[in-house]
Amino acid sequence: MCGVCLSRCAVDFRYNRRLHPGEFNRDMKKATAQLLRTKDVLEQTGITHQVLYRYVTLGLIEEAGTTEGGQRLFHPRVISLIDRIRGLIDTGYSLRHLKEIFFKEDRVRRACRAS
Repeated sequence: MCGVCLSRCAVDFRYNRRLHPGEFNRDMKKATAQLLRTKDVLEQTGITHQVLYRYVTLGLIEEAGTTEGGQRLFHPRVISLIDRIRGLIDTGYSLRHLKEIFFKEDRVRRACRAS
């Protein structure tokens, strides 16, 4: 529940702000149409809600936002990322180790952008 307008607002995690009902413009609707809902991610990857939730809470994947109804939205690249995670788990990596690897990769990417 939003403390500003007292309604359930969409959240745009890319810009870390709430989109109140009046602000939900055509551009955001168009961008949201390209995002995948949880159901789509689960169907395409074959994982369960619990596994997806664990990946999100560990920071292995990120939500791209939520709908006005509160459904989670994911960028399509999450599909290939989940496939990569599952492949690494199959080769013997733990989730903790994967978190460290992804954190290091993210730090390297940020350092390259800054320079």
